[in-house]
Amino acid sequence: MSKKKKIILPPSPIVEEKSINHSIGFSLNKWMMVILAAVSFGLYANTFFNDYCLDDAMMITQNSITKRGFEGISEHINNDYLYGFRNSDSHDAASSRWRPLSLISFSIEIGVWGNNHPHRSHIINVLIFVIIVILIFLFLEKFILKNSWLAFFSALLFAIHPVHTEVVANIKGRDELLCLCLVLSCLYLFWKFIETEKAWAMFLSMLLFFLSLTAKENGITLLAGVPVMIYFFRKKNLKQTLLYCIPFFITTILYLFIRNTIVPFAAAEQSKEIMNNPFLLMTSTEKLATKIFILLLYLKLLVFPYPLSYDYSFNQIQPHSFSNISTIASLTLLVALAIIAFRGIAKKNIFSFCIILFFITFSVSTNLIVEIGMTLGERLLFFPSLFFCVAMIFLVQWCLEKIEKSFSIHRKYLVVIFFVPVFLICSIEIFARNQDWKNDNTLNLSDIHKSGNSARVNNGTGSTYILLSDTKKSNIHLRDSLLALAINFYRHAIQIHPSYDDAYFNMGVAYSRMDSTERAEQLWNKVRVLSPTHPKLLEYDKVLVEQFYKKGMACGSRKSIDSAIIFLNHSSQYLHQVDSLYLECWYNIGGANFTAQHYNKAVEAFEKVIKISPNYRDANNGYMASKNKLAAEKLK
Repeated sequence: MSKKKKIILPPSPIVEEKSINHSIGFSLNKWMMVILAAVSFGLYANTFFNDYCLDDAMMITQNSITKRGFEGISEHINNDYLYGFRNSDSHDAASSRWRPLSLISFSIEIGVWGNNHPHRSHIINVLIFVIIVILIFLFLEKFILKNSWLAFFSALLFAIHPVHTEVVANIKGRDELLCLCLVLSCLYLFWKFIETEKAWAMFLSMLLFFLSLTAKENGITLLAGVPVMIYFFRKKNLKQTLLYCIPFFITTILYLFIRNTIVPFAAAEQSKEIMNNPFLLMTSTEKLATKIFILLLYLKLLVFPYPLSYDYSFNQIQPHSFSNISTIASLTLLVALAIIAFRGIAKKNIFSFCIILFFITFSVSTNLIVEIGMTLGERLLFFPSLFFCVAMIFLVQWCLEKIEKSFSIHRKYLVVIFFVPVFLICSIEIFARNQDWKNDNTLNLSDIHKSGNSARVNNGTGSTYILLSDTKKSNIHLRDSLLALAINFYRHAIQIHPSYDDAYFNMGVAYSRMDSTERAEQLWNKVRVLSPTHPKLLEYDKVLVEQFYKKGMACGSRKSIDSAIIFLNHSSQYLHQVDSLYLECWYNIGGANFTAQHYNKAVEAFEKVIKISPNYRDANNGYMASKNKLAAEKLK
């Protein structure tokens, strides 16, 4: 009977453990955790002063359920992901998801502290990140690598990787943070169960696994990941491995049943809007080639995380074919990684393990299994990047061993030479990127230089210049210059995406700020054609009412009665709500027509006012005067 092959790991740590002083009562591992916590906390401490940004509006500031605090918790559980933002059931793939956990956490924060406390939310994000980094160290050190230094540097590299800034610095990234935190806790307890066979560890592990799925669906990749981990790091046969995995399958089935009951899978459908379905206009061949090319971009971000951007949507990433050099390069690299992974399986090589786990945990984000409504997102690398970091540490160790033998330089000096520059460069980039995430304005002004072909970023940058113009109302020239910049960005967004309703809408806002009401009206009516149910149309119809009414009244004061009637009638076309403005508008339409001796139209206008407000004395007087004039005309 042949002997079982042992797990093959590099024979020695990056530095020797005996070089650390244990005399202060703290073990080596505790010092390592303190360092990891301090680094993780310190790198993101400058986010504490940031505001809400980007998708925080959908999750918090414009989410009607979240803003109800504790009262909204049950509604988050019983509705889809974006129900509180859209205030309706949605059937597109982007919102047909069930992720209540992060939303519940936001509702709890509001229940405790009230609305508009982004700084506390940022602190919570950073604290969860600190816990994640410590859990990575503990899990790797105790169960996987069983080497303090290798686990420490793997966790440290994860902590300082700039690609994680979006998850930590954006409050909405709470779903990614909670998911990974719960997954790591689940794995830690699951491995404890394997070693001790204590039922409570398995029960808690499955509870945490279920909760991870309610934070984000990525946790489901453990179904494939756990058997691979057992194969590489535990001497278990196939039957034992499958038995250990049964609880994961049962928990997943329970989750899928609950999820489908609340948000049916059958209801989800691909969006017909290219902003939410970036592969919409591509052929099947272009889709596959582009998706493969995007994998190369992800790998590039892991190795060289610069520049970073919040958006890679239409048309930042162009359609690719299999004849593109970049697509060929991506395919070549993927094949090479597959060969390395396959060749190392039998020997249980650590690089093989990292490659396999990276692609397992990343699989749900590749668009190859199911299209997720976006091309590329830095936050999607949060979980998979863990295995990249482990692989990089082993690669660095291998290189340091070769250098040490060739040049007789002690390894601890080589570690300093390698890690200090990496740490400084990554820290500087993280600190700067955190500042970009301060608010929508800083993020748009930063990322327009990186994603200039993105319709969404151009639209966002235009909105930033509108907001900046609002702070310069006392300086008309500067205000109009900023509004002109906004219009240029909206035009670029429309050049990229000619049916982009938000860009047309926002350009109309810019023109309305410049008192170009007619141009604003044209653009908003364009939106009415493209998207008749656009949620802000009614809001800005009221703007048209006010602006045309103001122009009509100005003409009336200059005795330009015909022009006044034109503007006032134009204003009345957008009257949807019966309020004081409704009454004033129709009253003055009646008055203008009375002055112009259009008594029939005057009567009709006054009747509209009296019908709503019978005691409106001036309207009643105008009505009687108009009727008398009509009667006098008949007598003539």
